[in-house]
Amino acid sequence: MNEILQTTADNLNARGFDAQIFNTADEVKRAVMDFIGEGKTVGIGGSVTVRELGLYEALKDKGNDVAWHWEVMGKPGVDQSLVKTLRYKANASEYYLTSANGVSSQGVLINIDGTGNRLSATFYGPAHVFFIVGRNKIAATFEDAMNRAKNVACVLNAKRLNTQTPCTKAGKCMDCKAAARICRLTAIHEYAPSFEGPKVHVYLVDEDLGY
Repeated sequence: MNEILQTTADNLNARGFDAQIFNTADEVKRAVMDFIGEGKTVGIGGSVTVRELGLYEALKDKGNDVAWHWEVMGKPGVDQSLVKTLRYKANASEYYLTSANGVSSQGVLINIDGTGNRLSATFYGPAHVFFIVGRNKIAATFEDAMNRAKNVACVLNAKRLNTQTPCTKAGKCMDCKAAARICRLTAIHEYAPSFEGPKVHVYLVDEDLGY
């Protein structure tokens, strides 16, 4: 068992999250599919990890109503107002899938967004939120996790979106003021939401996944 994964899972559970460890991408995909089942409403936040796992297609094939704005964003011939509609629909779903930009071994989750739809869904709305996190996103300390989020995840996402922001050339965050800047909102989950908040599941995977 990967020691840092176990430490992280233990600390996440102590903070009220439902943390579990999976050895492979196939195992975690199967676990998510089994948990959700069939005929449910599912939302997906922007996530390379979820895309790599093929969960959108797999969940739809099981008869779930899956909302993901990535499936229409930027596609020729598609009314782009549908992007906003799908973001709202995703946030009102029973289940919400995403990943994290950084996780400290102390059990703190860090996410950075441009629009904020992904962040808001993890706070309130869905009954269940799943963070699917590859081992590459886990860092020893909170500071290291934040550094990873800003200088690894955000930079790679900016390159993926071809923003032409300074970070895409420098290979690290330049704290720019560019209009195309995508790192505008930061969420820190120190503990799982209480009372009416969602049940937050953090599924750690002993493979590299996403950014």
